[in-house]
Amino acid sequence: MKTSDLSIVLTAIKKGATLCGHEVDGPITLQVLSGAVQFGVAGEPRTLAAGTLIALDKAIPHDIQALEDSELLLTIVRGIK
Repeated sequence: MKTSDLSIVLTAIKKGATLCGHEVDGPITLQVLSGAVQFGVAGEPRTLAAGTLIALDKAIPHDIQALEDSELLLTIVRGIK
């Protein structure tokens, strides 16, 4: 789902896949629906297992690496000043 103010993205990633140096123009939440990922912010990695939800403010660089085949639900809010 995508509007000018909100995006909700369901993503499936394979074990070992990475998204490096990623940042978004609005606050985000990332929920791990299945599997496990390593989520790094400011050089501090955290392991997020299924059922975990994390939130970040806008424009914060982050990395994601799939530790297992995983499904993620990403929510991005835009238009917040």
